[in-house]
Amino acid sequence: MRSPSIPVTGQDELFDYVSRLRTDPQSANPADWQVDWADGPWPVKVYSGARRIRLDPASGLARVLAGSLAVNRIRVDATGGLPSAPGRAALEYHGSRYLMRRSIPSGGAMYPTELYVLWPGASQVSHYDAYRNELVHLGRADGIRKAIGEPTDLPPLMLLLCNRFWKNFYKYGNFAARLGSVDTGIVLGRLVRSASAVFGRVEVRADFSADLVGAMLGLDPAEELCVAVLGLGRPGSVGDSHAPSESACVPTVIERSRVMKRSALFDAWNAAAKPTVSGGRYIPGPMMSAISGREIALPEPMPVDLLDPDVLRHRRSNGRLFTGATVTAVDLATVLASAAGAVGQLRACADGVLGTDIHLFCAVHRVAEVPAGWYRYEDGRLVAVGDGGATAADLQRALFADTVNIELAAFTVHPVAPTDFRAAGRGMCGYREQQFGIGAAVEALTVAAAAVGNGSHPVLGFDADLVDRTYGLSGTAFGTHAQVSVGAVGVDPNWEIAVMLE
Repeated sequence: MRSPSIPVTGQDELFDYVSRLRTDPQSANPADWQVDWADGPWPVKVYSGARRIRLDPASGLARVLAGSLAVNRIRVDATGGLPSAPGRAALEYHGSRYLMRRSIPSGGAMYPTELYVLWPGASQVSHYDAYRNELVHLGRADGIRKAIGEPTDLPPLMLLLCNRFWKNFYKYGNFAARLGSVDTGIVLGRLVRSASAVFGRVEVRADFSADLVGAMLGLDPAEELCVAVLGLGRPGSVGDSHAPSESACVPTVIERSRVMKRSALFDAWNAAAKPTVSGGRYIPGPMMSAISGREIALPEPMPVDLLDPDVLRHRRSNGRLFTGATVTAVDLATVLASAAGAVGQLRACADGVLGTDIHLFCAVHRVAEVPAGWYRYEDGRLVAVGDGGATAADLQRALFADTVNIELAAFTVHPVAPTDFRAAGRGMCGYREQQFGIGAAVEALTVAAAAVGNGSHPVLGFDADLVDRTYGLSGTAFGTHAQVSVGAVGVDPNWEIAVMLE
């Protein structure tokens, strides 16, 4: 596909664009916006003519990839979409009744994040096929040392995270700038946790040449962009056994359709947010003001394994099934501590804005021994904020789409971050990096909810101004960037079949 001509767009216009994706996401697209159902892409990138490499299930690389991106269950949607209800006709259904699901949440199940595995010592690169849990060998890949700023040593294994814009742009349009970034952050958070457990050392780079990495992978920058680079293991350590040998195969990408809409505004932002070797020194953001509200000490979190395959299989966005049952304060403490830990883990191994200046606020609806109300989470305790009110009803009204029954949830967590990312000194790259951190928090919240036996439902489409006011954030430098409701759930009427990864 021919790369579009990127119009000259001022930084103020781009800042206004991405800011409105938080405060007024419904205005992101023109009033006559229509989804290109007929030209929508597959939720997985398909290569033809390439040599495939089976992953040894016992290897560290296989455990990291399968636990982060692989399809782990098949959902059988017997109703074929949302049922009709009084005053609301059944929606036209464009998807399959058989849906491939992964252990990570993704807006609309679009999964726009692609992953490539690079062996620097062998100068070989492969694409990860999430459907088959296999590597697709793409051939020789030179130039990674130059792309990441000529480091003295390279790790034995590297993961290249890329965003294929059309995967969710075709459905969500300009909102894809925010949604795609959060989606990639969800994957990044999972990879950091799993790779740290397997390889011991993980280094995440936000500063690298996306142009050089894209050329190495044969990517069209109008379709796909590398947005993060992960180094696994210590330089000089033994690499993973899956390093492929040279191959004469010349793989090509197969598309469901080559008809793709463009947005001058989205393309201009994407070009401005493209990673470079020197992205600018990170400047610490504004300090959040101290709060003197009523404090509630939470109990010790229960020990949970957020990489347990059984936990990952039970992670799903099932907010329509909330029952209204009360959950324990231990559940709340565990979910909040897990999310705070995930953000801290990302910050500790990354550069740029990744994992910085993110706080957790929480609306408690029905948690034993914790009064309903609006709180800020700080080191194992809740600090009361805002003006009170009916938390669940307020949040239900704040939704732009009736996708989750918050009024029957137990609590709702909001990752909070600065509203003006430019203060970090990273330009438009800072917005993408900030949203990566939001995604890492969302990922941990949803998995921790599953680990304590609850359901969860992440949402980006809500009235952020209204929620900011309830937390007392209006007029400050901070705002809510995502929402995850957690609670007890009932039985899902649709079947789900677990996939065995071998």
